[in-house]
Amino acid sequence: MSANYTEPLFAYLSFAGMLEVERVNAKDAAEFNLSSVRCIATASVFFCLAALTRSNGAMLGVVYLGYSTLTFVKNVYEETGRVDFFSKTVLKRVIMVASLMSLFVCLASLIPVFLVQAFGYSHFCLGGNK
Repeated sequence: MSANYTEPLFAYLSFAGMLEVERVNAKDAAEFNLSSVRCIATASVFFCLAALTRSNGAMLGVVYLGYSTLTFVKNVYEETGRVDFFSKTVLKRVIMVASLMSLFVCLASLIPVFLVQAFGYSHFCLGGNK
C-alpha cells in the first residue's frame, strides 16, 4: 500500500487537543493562570493541525470548546457559591475568560479551513497556475 491514511494522525491530534483542554478544566477556577493559557494555546495548535489533516477537524475546536466553556463556568459557580458568582467582579472575570478561550480556540481551529478554501479559490477560480 502506498496511499497515506490520515485517520491515525487526525485521532492523535484530536485526542491531544482534548487532553490539553481537560487539563484546564481539571484545575480550580481560582487557579486560572499562565499554565492554563499555555494549555489552551497548545490545544488550539493541536485542533488547528487536526483541521489541516482532515476537514472535519474544524469542528473540534467549536464543539469541544462549548463543553469546556460550560465546565469552566460550572466550576466557578460551584467554587464561589450562588451569591458570589453573580457579583460583578466574578461574573466579569468568568465572561472575559470564557470569551477569550472560545474566541482563541475557535479561530485557531477554523483558520486552516479558510486557508484551504482561499487556496482552492485562487487556484481554480482565478486561474493561479495556467
